[in-house]
Amino acid sequence: MIEFLFSTGLRISQMLGLTVKQFSPDNAHFVTRSVGKGGGDHLIEVKKELFNRVREFFAGKVYLFEQETGEPFRRERITMRIKRASERILGQSVGSHVMRHSIATEIFKQTKDILKTADLLGHKDPSVTARLYIHTGISRKEKDDIVSEALGQD
Repeated sequence: MIEFLFSTGLRISQMLGLTVKQFSPDNAHFVTRSVGKGGGDHLIEVKKELFNRVREFFAGKVYLFEQETGEPFRRERITMRIKRASERILGQSVGSHVMRHSIATEIFKQTKDILKTADLLGHKDPSVTARLYIHTGISRKEKDDIVSEALGQD
Protein backbone atom coordinates (compact mmCIF):
# COMPACT_ATOMS: atom_id res chain seq x y z
CA MET A 1 0.00 0.00 0.00
CA ILE A 2 2.80 2.39 0.86
CA GLU A 3 4.50 1.85 -2.49
CA PHE A 4 1.17 2.28 -4.26
CA LEU A 5 0.48 5.56 -2.47
CA PHE A 6 3.96 6.86 -3.16
CA SER A 7 4.00 5.88 -6.82
CA THR A 8 0.54 7.28 -7.60
CA GLY A 9 0.36 10.33 -5.35
CA LEU A 10 -3.19 9.34 -4.36
CA ARG A 11 -4.83 10.11 -1.06
CA ILE A 12 -5.61 7.04 1.08
CA SER A 13 -9.35 7.45 0.53
CA GLN A 14 -8.85 7.55 -3.25
CA MET A 15 -6.65 4.45 -3.17
CA LEU A 16 -9.08 2.47 -1.03
CA GLY A 17 -11.98 3.33 -3.33
CA LEU A 18 -10.33 1.85 -6.42
CA THR A 19 -12.04 -1.19 -7.87
CA VAL A 20 -10.41 -3.97 -9.85
CA LYS A 21 -12.72 -3.37 -12.83
CA GLN A 22 -11.61 0.26 -13.11
CA PHE A 23 -8.18 -0.74 -14.38
CA SER A 24 -7.27 -1.60 -17.93
CA PRO A 25 -3.85 -2.67 -19.24
CA ASP A 26 -1.92 -0.14 -21.32
CA ASN A 27 1.59 -1.20 -22.37
CA ALA A 28 3.73 -1.11 -19.21
CA HIS A 29 0.95 0.23 -16.98
CA PHE A 30 -2.53 -0.36 -15.75
CA VAL A 31 -4.61 2.76 -16.18
CA THR A 32 -7.70 4.11 -14.47
CA ARG A 33 -9.26 7.41 -13.53
CA SER A 34 -9.58 8.53 -9.94
CA VAL A 35 -12.02 11.07 -8.55
CA GLY A 36 -10.26 13.63 -6.40
CA LYS A 37 -11.31 15.62 -3.37
CA GLY A 38 -12.74 18.41 -5.52
CA GLY A 39 -14.83 16.01 -7.60
CA GLY A 40 -12.64 16.16 -10.71
CA ASP A 41 -11.04 13.03 -12.04
CA HIS A 42 -7.54 12.39 -13.31
CA LEU A 43 -5.56 9.64 -14.94
CA ILE A 44 -3.75 7.16 -12.69
CA GLU A 45 -1.00 4.95 -14.10
CA VAL A 46 0.30 2.01 -12.09
CA LYS A 47 3.25 -0.08 -13.24
CA LYS A 48 2.12 -3.57 -14.19
CA GLU A 49 4.55 -5.18 -11.73
CA LEU A 50 3.13 -3.18 -8.83
CA PHE A 51 -0.46 -3.75 -9.94
CA ASN A 52 0.13 -7.50 -10.21
CA ARG A 53 1.78 -7.64 -6.75
CA VAL A 54 -1.19 -5.81 -5.23
CA ARG A 55 -3.64 -8.15 -6.98
CA GLU A 56 -1.72 -11.21 -5.81
CA PHE A 57 -1.36 -10.06 -2.21
CA PHE A 58 -4.84 -8.63 -1.62
CA ALA A 59 -6.76 -10.81 -4.11
CA GLY A 60 -9.69 -8.41 -4.09
CA LYS A 61 -12.77 -9.40 -6.03
CA VAL A 62 -14.30 -5.92 -6.09
CA TYR A 63 -11.84 -3.49 -4.49
CA LEU A 64 -8.17 -3.42 -5.39
CA PHE A 65 -7.32 -3.25 -1.67
CA GLU A 66 -9.88 -5.57 -0.13
CA GLN A 67 -10.07 -7.25 3.26
CA GLU A 68 -10.91 -10.95 3.58
CA THR A 69 -14.49 -9.88 4.33
CA GLY A 70 -14.76 -8.34 0.85
CA GLU A 71 -14.94 -4.82 2.26
CA PRO A 72 -12.38 -2.14 1.47
CA PHE A 73 -9.92 -1.25 4.22
CA ARG A 74 -10.87 1.71 6.40
CA ARG A 75 -8.81 4.86 5.94
CA GLU A 76 -8.15 5.19 9.68
CA ARG A 77 -6.72 1.68 9.85
CA ILE A 78 -4.29 2.33 7.00
CA THR A 79 -3.29 5.71 8.44
CA MET A 80 -2.43 4.04 11.75
CA ARG A 81 -0.46 1.26 10.03
CA ILE A 82 1.60 3.80 8.08
CA LYS A 83 2.36 5.78 11.23
CA ARG A 84 3.39 2.64 13.14
CA ALA A 85 5.58 1.42 10.28
CA SER A 86 7.28 4.81 9.97
CA GLU A 87 7.93 4.93 13.72
CA ARG A 88 9.47 1.46 13.57
CA ILE A 89 11.55 2.11 10.45
CA LEU A 90 12.34 5.84 10.66
CA GLY A 91 12.05 6.43 14.38
CA GLN A 92 9.34 9.03 13.83
CA SER A 93 5.69 9.09 12.90
CA VAL A 94 5.07 10.03 9.27
CA GLY A 95 1.59 10.52 7.90
CA SER A 96 0.46 9.28 4.50
CA HIS A 97 0.13 12.80 3.15
CA VAL A 98 3.90 13.19 3.48
CA MET A 99 4.19 10.66 0.64
CA ARG A 100 1.93 12.81 -1.50
CA HIS A 101 4.11 15.84 -0.80
CA SER A 102 7.27 13.81 -1.48
CA ILE A 103 6.14 12.45 -4.84
CA ALA A 104 4.93 15.90 -5.90
CA THR A 105 8.28 17.42 -5.01
CA GLU A 106 10.21 14.67 -6.81
CA ILE A 107 8.09 14.90 -9.97
CA PHE A 108 8.51 18.67 -10.01
CA LYS A 109 12.28 18.47 -9.42
CA GLN A 110 12.65 16.03 -12.32
CA THR A 111 10.31 17.72 -14.80
CA LYS A 112 10.27 21.37 -13.68
CA ASP A 113 6.70 21.22 -14.95
CA ILE A 114 4.06 22.43 -12.51
CA LEU A 115 1.22 21.42 -14.83
CA LYS A 116 2.39 17.78 -14.96
CA THR A 117 2.82 17.78 -11.21
CA ALA A 118 -0.64 19.28 -10.66
CA ASP A 119 -2.12 16.72 -13.05
CA LEU A 120 -0.50 13.83 -11.17
CA LEU A 121 -2.13 15.07 -7.96
CA GLY A 122 -5.47 15.77 -9.63
CA HIS A 123 -5.31 19.51 -8.94
CA LYS A 124 -7.24 21.76 -11.31
CA ASP A 125 -5.33 24.80 -10.08
CA PRO A 126 -1.52 24.48 -10.30
CA SER A 127 -1.07 27.29 -7.78
CA VAL A 128 -2.47 24.91 -5.13
CA THR A 129 0.19 22.38 -6.12
CA ALA A 130 2.96 24.97 -5.99
CA ARG A 131 1.86 26.45 -2.69
CA LEU A 132 1.13 23.26 -0.76
CA TYR A 133 3.15 20.47 -2.31
CA ILE A 134 6.37 21.69 -3.89
CA HIS A 135 9.15 21.65 -1.29
CA THR A 136 12.32 22.38 -3.22
CA GLY A 137 13.81 25.24 -1.29
CA ILE A 138 12.61 27.81 -3.82
CA SER A 139 11.00 31.05 -2.73
CA ARG A 140 7.32 31.90 -2.84
CA LYS A 141 8.00 34.35 -5.69
CA GLU A 142 9.77 31.64 -7.70
CA LYS A 143 6.78 29.33 -7.18
CA ASP A 144 4.40 32.10 -8.29
CA ASP A 145 6.55 32.75 -11.38
CA ILE A 146 6.53 29.03 -12.27
CA VAL A 147 2.73 28.92 -12.03
CA SER A 148 2.34 32.14 -14.05
CA GLU A 149 4.64 30.81 -16.75
CA ALA A 150 2.80 27.49 -16.90
CA LEU A 151 -0.53 29.27 -17.27
CA GLY A 152 0.84 31.66 -19.90
CA GLN A 153 0.50 34.69 -17.64
CA ASP A 154 3.24 37.29 -17.67
